[in-house]
Amino acid sequence: MTTTTRERLVKWLEHAYAMEKEAETMLTVQVNRLTHYPVLSQRIHEHVTETRQQADALAQCLERHDASRPVMMGALASTMAAVHAVENAVMSDEVIKAVVTSYAFENMEVAVYKALVLAARRAGDTETVAVCTAILEQEQAMADWLLEHLEPTVQQFLEREQADAPAKR
Repeated sequence: MTTTTRERLVKWLEHAYAMEKEAETMLTVQVNRLTHYPVLSQRIHEHVTETRQQADALAQCLERHDASRPVMMGALASTMAAVHAVENAVMSDEVIKAVVTSYAFENMEVAVYKALVLAARRAGDTETVAVCTAILEQEQAMADWLLEHLEPTVQQFLEREQADAPAKR
């Protein structure tokens, strides 16, 4: 059986919704643990808000296609994010693991939204094109911000660690 572009778009929207629920959990855990890195914590807090709005926008796209939110997929993704956060929490360099993981995740999201824009365009769904383009810009901005702040975060971590100050988070 051949899958139509619209059907594929809906599947990808479902996966993107679950991905945003995973991101929300991952980022929320991070922001609550990053006590010694206020600049990083503040930007992640802002991105948690963006992420929630993105999930809501994707849910609206799904509703326009008479599809529902993939609740089970979202719950599973959130659980996986919580497990990864616990893994990072036991690391002595938790903040660095968090930045690196977040940067990789943001770049994956960028690729997902580029694919969604192309699929929505091909399906003639201009509303989803607009939604996914806006989300793509937010994800790219966050990835760029994380890369820009990687060096100062690593430097701050190493300085704190050498001074025997709390550095981990």
